[in-house]
Amino acid sequence: MRRLLLGEEADHVRTEQCAHPRGVHRRVGGAPAQGDWALVSLASNKRYISLYVCSVTPDGRYLPESYEQTLGKVSVGRSCIRFSRLSDVDTRVLATLLREAATLPPADLRD
Repeated sequence: MRRLLLGEEADHVRTEQCAHPRGVHRRVGGAPAQGDWALVSLASNKRYISLYVCSVTPDGRYLPESYEQTLGKVSVGRSCIRFSRLSDVDTRVLATLLREAATLPPADLRD
């Protein structure tokens, strides 16, 4: 799935955390956590797959919320996209979302 979504860039990610190459950010301040995190992360759960996209649009919405109606048979909760099978997702729309995520900062780094 990583290769399908990220193409050749999939070679630059770890298996336990799927992150876009431009997507690891250092959090400068704030509570409770500080440090690095991925802009895009992938988690395999017992019944579904979770794709976390922490990019925020200029109007303050998490990017997955903007694509909720066009992603296919998914459940979207702010920054999380949940699905049972990759075949449930419109992968062209998801690829577009991921490309856009690379151009937008996460919520904590917005000006």
